[in-house]
Amino acid sequence: MVAVLGVTMVACDVEGVPSAQPEAVASVSSTAATEPIRQTDDAGKRLPFDTEFPDRWSRNNDGTTYEPCTAVDYAQVRAFGLDPATVEDVAASNHQTARGCQWNLLEGDEILRPSLSQFVGNLTGMGVDNLKDYKQLQSTEYNEWLDDVVISGRTVVVSVERGSCDAFVQSGSAVVVTTMRDLLRDGPGVNLLCEKALGFVRLTIDKMPP
Repeated sequence: MVAVLGVTMVACDVEGVPSAQPEAVASVSSTAATEPIRQTDDAGKRLPFDTEFPDRWSRNNDGTTYEPCTAVDYAQVRAFGLDPATVEDVAASNHQTARGCQWNLLEGDEILRPSLSQFVGNLTGMGVDNLKDYKQLQSTEYNEWLDDVVISGRTVVVSVERGSCDAFVQSGSAVVVTTMRDLLRDGPGVNLLCEKALGFVRLTIDKMPP
């Protein structure tokens, strides 16, 4: 996170001494402007890419310390059938609610490449504080809600729409969303997307704080 440094200059009445030192102000401004953008999670683990967003971590997604981009390593990503070289931030601009990563599958259509993403966002920003209320709030956003699933003793809610399946888990005061998307799949094929999404949840859920 980039800290904004405020400097208060106090006027001085001593003759011959200026009330502000331009060199000092320029030095402080330069230091603040060049402060490096955070590139690690709360545990100090490096992101698999360089983020350009100073507010990638923000009050919109600080409800959990879970970081999807560092929860799995290169070998785990590849073993799951994802291409580690395609990893990218789900955020497209600074200060977004969604904080997480997306990977393309190793196999699939070259043009409409299937992808899997996992990201977090605070529940409180939506006016709710639990997964049940979140599901109710989002009831009109998805074509269909499937039966809830229990993984490692925790409830996972699942929704589907054309070409995608989403699995939701609560972590702290945030929700972790795992999305498997393949626009060439529809109807019964969506069930295969849910199997993949839930498989990734099983791989990572024990790293998500309750």
